[in-house]
Amino acid sequence: MLKRIAKELEQSAQRRGAYGRCPRCESREIASKGEVRYCESCGFTGAPMEFGSMGTGIPPGQVGEPPEGSSITKNPLPNGGLAFEIPASRKLNFLIFFGLLWVGFILLFTVLLFFGDLKSSDTGEPLHKGFALVFFIPFWAVGLGVLYFGLSAAYSNHLLLIERDTVVLVRSLFSFKRTRSLPFSDIKSVDNTVFYTQNNKPVYGVEVKGNKAKIRFGATLSKEEKGWLVAELNHALAPPEPKSTAMSLEMPVGIRQDRFELELAPQRENSTRFSYLLGPLMGLCLSGGFIALGLSPVMEDAGSFRYLWIVFNSLFLIATLVGTFFMIRAAKTRLKVISDGENLHLVSLRSGREVKRERVPLDAIKRISYQQSGSSNNTPCFAAHVVTEERLHRLFLWRTSGSATDFVKELRLKLGCPE
Repeated sequence: MLKRIAKELEQSAQRRGAYGRCPRCESREIASKGEVRYCESCGFTGAPMEFGSMGTGIPPGQVGEPPEGSSITKNPLPNGGLAFEIPASRKLNFLIFFGLLWVGFILLFTVLLFFGDLKSSDTGEPLHKGFALVFFIPFWAVGLGVLYFGLSAAYSNHLLLIERDTVVLVRSLFSFKRTRSLPFSDIKSVDNTVFYTQNNKPVYGVEVKGNKAKIRFGATLSKEEKGWLVAELNHALAPPEPKSTAMSLEMPVGIRQDRFELELAPQRENSTRFSYLLGPLMGLCLSGGFIALGLSPVMEDAGSFRYLWIVFNSLFLIATLVGTFFMIRAAKTRLKVISDGENLHLVSLRSGREVKRERVPLDAIKRISYQQSGSSNNTPCFAAHVVTEERLHRLFLWRTSGSATDFVKELRLKLGCPE
């Protein structure tokens, strides 16, 4: 009875397309088996988040003239390069409204505090306003920052220059200009990537990614314009075709190695030492400062609000401490993958000590999934799993590209996985 109901529910979910689309063939005939989903049309197997992705939805562009209706102009340069003038969209966005609302409230509170008459309830003497005004500085920084990003997205003009050996982007916001450049030799890829999410939907833009820097623009452009610009950039960066085509350019499918060992270093080793603690430290400073403000004479006359203020910020302080603890623990965790010829061992090490080991039979492995799991500070983060018949064995859930991408490529090669 229960099995029949479960089967009917699964069939109903398939009919509604609740399992998403296949990232390979775009079919909605997706079924679920344990933790794994698979496409009944082409047989693709992977993690649920892979099928939840509907793709970028950006059609591949063609090198040539701008898409129909585009306001972008394409002009040749004297040195043989190209210039793309991308005018501002001048469309109001949520960030502008939110920034104006935030700054308006902070301005009102700052004026009331500055011109108000704060006195001690015990002595009746005026209280010092300096500490209270300093308290508003972080709120001013947040409001002005949000307003800047909103105005930048709506009113920035872009000039994209593809020169002989360099890609240059000049961003102009009112009278302020900012220039970013990357030499061809330093560019790793050009693609449409997720910049941020809006209403739980990813917003894509053009990203020129280098080894140590990147150029990002075009979040407000149309899908056709984004695809066209990526095609133009890739065409300019493409090396000349070889005269002889006797050698195959296709990557051969790997042959599985029976015994090997791979290690993925902690995320913090890919960035400046302790830089990952800047966010938690700011949270600790803010919550500690707010608690100190609540205990100061400035809020003596606040009544019950003062106690609510202290309790709320104390809870925020505790949550920040707990989050910092888990962040430090995760930052010290290494992943080691060991193959003994029969099983793949996924070993988690912390401070040189083994804390977790998971064994996966080599013959049961179907593929290694690797997909975007979100973004942090406008940087895409990725997750990877070892996919078997009914289970997903986690490798990592939240890693930026770079060493994580190289690790997955190397693991796929050693396991003989084509993808």
